[in-house]
Amino acid sequence: EKIGPEPPQEGGLGLDFDETVQAVEFRQLLDLLAGNPLALQVVLPTLETDPPGKILRDLQGGVEIKKKETRDRGSDIIACIEYTHSNISPAAQELFLCLASFRGAVNFGLIGDYFKDLGKFETFKDYPFHKMDEVVDELVKKGFIWEAVPGAPYKIMGMHPVFSYFLKNKLNRYTDPPLVRGLETVFLAYYNRIAKWLGDMLVSGEAEERKKGLFLVKFEYENLSFALEKQLSRQESILHPFNTVNRYLEMNNQQQERLGFLEMVSR
Repeated sequence: EKIGPEPPQEGGLGLDFDETVQAVEFRQLLDLLAGNPLALQVVLPTLETDPPGKILRDLQGGVEIKKKETRDRGSDIIACIEYTHSNISPAAQELFLCLASFRGAVNFGLIGDYFKDLGKFETFKDYPFHKMDEVVDELVKKGFIWEAVPGAPYKIMGMHPVFSYFLKNKLNRYTDPPLVRGLETVFLAYYNRIAKWLGDMLVSGEAEERKKGLFLVKFEYENLSFALEKQLSRQESILHPFNTVNRYLEMNNQQQERLGFLEMVSR
């Protein structure tokens, strides 16, 4: 059974524009995976739900805080697959799952509340959250996360987009509704609180507080946006994430991005 779009015919005959683009992106994806059997086995099945262009963007994306890369992206993908599909301890696997909802960065200076809330659910009550520091150290050694701002009072860790992509896919493959729903519910409640806290900073009468708020929202932007999209899909209140993201874009004079954001929310 063939996976992915058919390659373009000579001269593009027989394909419309969208099909041609998909075929080119499929070839680019294959080039990125460099024929590695494990990489092909793990990535290609996702074509059943995502077009090749989206997979490429997920694997090659990431926020601007990413570290200076010393390997090419193809090597990163293979290294990440080999690590995440090796004989990792059950404890690490469980903790990876708890990080799967995060995008771009994780503020480990604040994440204790998130783990505490997860522990209230029957599904997660025995998860080894006390071992997270060990897991973080291992991920730093592997180059999958890194300290985004060395010496900052908050332990903000950037996430390699390849690592983030495979965490997300791991969560998407879970068929345990209480686990998936519990993770999502706690993540959204956590980011509702974070959004309010950051939003209060952005409207503070103290210049230093506003500066601190802008600094923190920069790293939480992807998480706030993702939480907002999830709340929209669940038809829940988006008040705090919306206000914070909108205010952040306004304060940074990012008018084009703000228009796109407002359009997304209004759809």
